[in-house]
Amino acid sequence: MKKFIITFLLFCSFLMIGCTSTDKTITSLQFDFEEMELLVGQELILPLSFEGSGTIDDIEITVDNPEVVQIDGDQMKIKSVGAAYITAVAKKNRDLSSTLRIIVKGNEKAKLVRIDMPTNAIRIGSSLQITITNFEELGASSNLDFIWESSDEKIASFDQNYLLKGNQQGEVDITITQKNAPQNFVKRHIKVGYASDEKKNNEPNSGSLILYTENDQYTIEAGVETQLHVLGASNLQRYFWTSSDEEVLCVTETGILIGCRPGKATVSVVSKDADPGTNNHIDIVVTGESKLNYIERILQAALSQEGEKELTGNNDSKFNEWAHCYEAWCAVFVSWSANEAGIPKNIVYRSISVSTFMSWYEQRDLFFKKEDYKPVAGDLIIFKNAGASHIGIVVTCDDTTVYTIEGNTSNMVARRQYSLDYETITGYAHPNYGQYSYDTGVKWEKYEK
Repeated sequence: MKKFIITFLLFCSFLMIGCTSTDKTITSLQFDFEEMELLVGQELILPLSFEGSGTIDDIEITVDNPEVVQIDGDQMKIKSVGAAYITAVAKKNRDLSSTLRIIVKGNEKAKLVRIDMPTNAIRIGSSLQITITNFEELGASSNLDFIWESSDEKIASFDQNYLLKGNQQGEVDITITQKNAPQNFVKRHIKVGYASDEKKNNEPNSGSLILYTENDQYTIEAGVETQLHVLGASNLQRYFWTSSDEEVLCVTETGILIGCRPGKATVSVVSKDADPGTNNHIDIVVTGESKLNYIERILQAALSQEGEKELTGNNDSKFNEWAHCYEAWCAVFVSWSANEAGIPKNIVYRSISVSTFMSWYEQRDLFFKKEDYKPVAGDLIIFKNAGASHIGIVVTCDDTTVYTIEGNTSNMVARRQYSLDYETITGYAHPNYGQYSYDTGVKWEKYEK
């Protein structure tokens, strides 16, 4: 390709005055850059290259924002802070065109455009709401004050409501730039619509996981169960699911989201089988108030595991795997049961340690010695006397006996019963389950999974 600097073209045009040409045709044209960052007051030669027998006069050049950039002959004159697009189109073949984006910076210090973007990977056909969170700091009032762009609109594009639409498989960069202060922007990388072709145990084996709910919503109501999916997954139990804030949101071992109270939490998902790096995260907003019966739910979750055993008798139960802790797991089982029930951490604490459980409730005046207290359903029974260190969940109690469900008892989950004055019982933690929780009479004797 022959590159013609505009000054040279004008000179050539002058030499050719009086000459005749039978066909002044532009066969290709292209700006030398997709984007340029410039400063107010700069003057530059238009960086346009083209082929054919035509001249610059055979190209139509337009600017969408002449207050920012002016074209004067062969020169670009930078007039003010902002952004503009310069478009070049061959006059005789308007299918030939090229666009150059100009970003003009002032002397002001750049500010980051802060956004809420729930995830960095979406399905084909789904939408992602991206929200600017610092309008006031930037001196902006609405989305209209920004340029919303995708590096490849065939893969993903913004619609008129500023929703990012996944169009076809691929990866793009999206950029949001403040119009009157283009030094203020944010850029993010987005993956659209595909699970890894590599499989291990029939699960995606590399790259970022695509996480989604059935309706692609990232806001859920407290107390409502919402299934989170992994694109391409066949067994959701083959992933680790964690919440960044278990007072706001719990996520079960199979990816069911249970909102606890208003707030935002990040759910991280990591493959148990795949190569390192096969993971992703998603931000979930919880609204409203949970009205779940936590006592009923923790008992149901715990009793449903009756008979679950260690694999080899070496603290290698599924609960150990869940907690990434391969030690005695009675406290882990209580934590797992509370999490599966969707009970926030500030009601039923999470720990791998019996002593930590006991201390946490003591500090809140929610621990009672066995001599002074008759346990109720949902209490945590703690054994610390005579060298013991064990914890379980109270299912029910009568005048002489307390009935429990426990983990790591004979290397399994099992029902147990003790006299109220049993030697190693120290006392009971009494979680403050709240006004919507009560004993519904979940049966200890016979529980059907």
